[in-house]
Amino acid sequence: MQWIAIGDRVIELDAGLVYRAGESHPLSPRLHSLLRHFVENPDTVIRRDALIEAVWGHLEAATDDSVNVAVSSLRQVLGDTRRPHQVLKVVPRRGYLFDSSTLRRLDADEAAALTARGKPASEASAQVVPPDANRGRAAGLPLAATGLVAVAIVAIGLMVVAGILPTDNRPSDVAEPLAEATPSATVAVDALPDKSVAVLPFSDFSPDGENQWFADGLSEEILNSLVRVPDLLVAARTSSFTFRESTLPVSEIGRELGVAHVLEGSVRLGDDRVRVTARLTRSSDGFHVWSNNFDRQTADIIGIQEELARQISMALETRMDPEALAAMASAGTNSVEAYRNYIQGRASGTTSAPEAYAFFERARELDPGFAAAHYHAALYWQFQGNLTVHSRTELDLGLPEIRRRFADRIEAAIESADDPVAALLYRGVEAREQFRFSDAVALFRRYVSERPGDFPAWLQVMELAYIVGDDALHEQALAVYRERSLNDRVAAIQYLVHAYRTKAPEQWIDHAFTLATRWPDAFFVQYQIHRALLWVGRVAEAQAFHDRLLQMDASPRAKFLVQLRQACAEDRDDDAFALYEADPEPSSEWFVLDVLSRSDEADAVLRIAEIEHGTHGLLNFLLYPQFDARKVPSLVRVLEREGIEVRKPTPVPFACDPIDDDVDGEGFGQIAPSFPDSITLARDVLAGIAN
Repeated sequence: MQWIAIGDRVIELDAGLVYRAGESHPLSPRLHSLLRHFVENPDTVIRRDALIEAVWGHLEAATDDSVNVAVSSLRQVLGDTRRPHQVLKVVPRRGYLFDSSTLRRLDADEAAALTARGKPASEASAQVVPPDANRGRAAGLPLAATGLVAVAIVAIGLMVVAGILPTDNRPSDVAEPLAEATPSATVAVDALPDKSVAVLPFSDFSPDGENQWFADGLSEEILNSLVRVPDLLVAARTSSFTFRESTLPVSEIGRELGVAHVLEGSVRLGDDRVRVTARLTRSSDGFHVWSNNFDRQTADIIGIQEELARQISMALETRMDPEALAAMASAGTNSVEAYRNYIQGRASGTTSAPEAYAFFERARELDPGFAAAHYHAALYWQFQGNLTVHSRTELDLGLPEIRRRFADRIEAAIESADDPVAALLYRGVEAREQFRFSDAVALFRRYVSERPGDFPAWLQVMELAYIVGDDALHEQALAVYRERSLNDRVAAIQYLVHAYRTKAPEQWIDHAFTLATRWPDAFFVQYQIHRALLWVGRVAEAQAFHDRLLQMDASPRAKFLVQLRQACAEDRDDDAFALYEADPEPSSEWFVLDVLSRSDEADAVLRIAEIEHGTHGLLNFLLYPQFDARKVPSLVRVLEREGIEVRKPTPVPFACDPIDDDVDGEGFGQIAPSFPDSITLARDVLAGIAN
């Protein structure tokens, strides 16, 4: 029987048991194998591929990221959580090393004495960890089974897991780490709370197999009900729904999502009856915390959702009283048909889709008092009014009509809201669109303080905080996205979109490389990293991302922007203009023209937007650091009225060099004759108005 001591842990190596403070906890089979391999190969740099073969069996069974997660979990078990790590050390771009000076072998009598009395091993063997390490080593975390897996996920955020490129701008093997990143102040070293859950998409077991929309919508509404619980962390839909039909065990899914519990279930919908089965499982050990079956008339589907949410919240021992639980779980309507249409809209996954909007419209027609249906219909028109997005579908409507439709629906949501907290959200969205920024900030602050788990609301908060220049609020929202970025692809994208605009490179760049390896196949994660690197002058490193992005599956427009930015950044202006000329979908977008330093044309695009859509047409341009609001007097007046300092623009640092041209734009015509002259177009519009 082999006994060892590492810090205040006593380990029965053959059995895979870890003793601390009089309690024992078994290692998972994988962590047991990993620890044995390190102990048997001390003071040796072990590459990740060697660890994969030794612990997982063969190279195809795992990835470098799998190794990083496992090592992080093992560090938590051993109490090796403070930097620099003393037990399992990282060797940049090479692998890991187990430091044998931190280990002491025990005989059976000594081990028995320590484990029987619960005496900390560190008291009997202070020499196990070097003096320098004692000053920096964590006191150790309790090894409660329900927290161990969650600890591992949080720990991912504290290290760079195989950076794409080294800091000296030379290409390197993408599987090797840059270095270990400095711990972020926004990521706790503690375990995630037990009160955390992911809702997986329910399976459709209906006889005809055509009711997945109902299963998805029900899952979505249960998730949204649980988000209303203040002390419950709920994984975002964009994360949990990626595990549809996954064959991974629940413990692995929980680890990936960074939650202590996973809710899964199934739906069987017939002509007049619905059967829902749900099960809440603890991620750490697969224990079924709660399960239930509901077999009812289809007229009671609303009651099923409400009861499910209540029972899950109670099973997780949240702090809500019965009355608050009932309000939390309320579906917001008593109309079964309205509810069915609403959840079918939610099942589409995005409020910007016309098909989802049609269901929301039908739901609010069936129940004019259904506030949530009004709100999601309003979000559709909010999206259509954003002139900075490329995927708008209501292109034939002018912005005044779009704004009218938004206003009708958001006002209906506010008037019909039974939930006063939801009403704060609705009023905040309305205030933002009405340029009442001060009111919007106050309303959003109150809302997220009541419902900190509403992840989509934090995006509205982050954007609004940037517009008004509220650095503290923006940092708070950015921290939410950073914390979730390792478990949620969309969170990673939004973090990268906003981090480079307000933070120094050293505050986000290591985490960006971490995200590059965490989401290697997510095009828009890599896309945002590429743009962020160009903004801070890391052109050589951006080149590696450029090359990878062009090999990935994405729209031609997205790849066009990647190529255009890289060409300008590398002073290949002729190549950039050639790309512009060859673009099969000619673009006079402000973003493109600005990167090409076609300032007159870019300004003309903004003038046209103001002429055709009014000041509101420029609202979302305030989210871009290169946008110069000072050129738009009507917008300046709004900002001054709200007490907002007009931000000095930050020119695109990687833009192409300006081209000598005359005011009539003849120079542009020579370079890109296939494109409309925006200056002439602006003049025509102005002339038409004057006449």
